[in-house]
Amino acid sequence: MRQISLTLNDNEFDKFMDSLKSFKSANVLKSKQVDLDLPQWQKDELDKSINEIENGTVQSEDWSTLRDSLFTKYLVK
Repeated sequence: MRQISLTLNDNEFDKFMDSLKSFKSANVLKSKQVDLDLPQWQKDELDKSINEIENGTVQSEDWSTLRDSLFTKYLVK
């Protein structure tokens, strides 16, 4: 016997469950809805970043320079 865990889109769940019922040994142990929406603080940061890009006020740094400074700061080789 085997047990699996998977994630499905809401619009595919009913179709999958209907097909699963065709297996005599299938037994649903647990089913829960998962909220994949971003938390509000992430939405706020995203909006802030989009506004900075659109307004031309975004400040950026070269990744290799930033990486080197972080590696130095945290003693990473």
